[in-house]
Amino acid sequence: MKAVIEKVAFELFLKHGPKRVTIDDIVAATPISRKHFYELYLNKEQLIKAMTGRFLLNARLEINEVAPKEGCPLVALIKVQYHFFQHIQKLSSSFIYEVRKYFPESVSDYDSFRQDLADSMTAFVENSREKGWIAEGVNIQRYVKLQLYCLEEILFGRLDLINHGSQDEIAGLGSDIIFNNTRGIVSREKIMVYDELISRLKKEYGNIN
Repeated sequence: MKAVIEKVAFELFLKHGPKRVTIDDIVAATPISRKHFYELYLNKEQLIKAMTGRFLLNARLEINEVAPKEGCPLVALIKVQYHFFQHIQKLSSSFIYEVRKYFPESVSDYDSFRQDLADSMTAFVENSREKGWIAEGVNIQRYVKLQLYCLEEILFGRLDLINHGSQDEIAGLGSDIIFNNTRGIVSREKIMVYDELISRLKKEYGNIN
């Protein structure tokens, strides 16, 4: 039953923002009573924390499943970013804004997830450097920070394309950041091999939407 409630609440929060949605709104959209709701959750904040935790757990599981299957750490790096972007597209800017403002416990869960992702990306880049994929002088930490910042900025920053941009625009910018920015750190000796790998990945994934 919790999974049903959290799914319904998630859809309502994305559409209207978590601040505006009431417990009565959630109860009305689910086959439970108000009393039953309070037997499962103390309040709306606990619901949001549980819902956010479920969303992030699913993202973690998918990302963790994909990366270890890759023999090439650079391909794993690309796939991790791709699946991260796929998941955060399911959110909305109003949801992100209101959760950050009114429900800080859920924000800390996202920040923890994001840090784990950054650590994984850093490890893949370092492994790629050891295997000769990365150009000399690349600042790995800066690359990782910029990648995550730029992917989030497309959806939740000043561009706010998730509300005002087309799916093609979102997919195009996401693709440029993931594939082209990563190409910029590849060593000259490996650039042609990288282009071949990315060509195959783009056929596999299609647009990032």
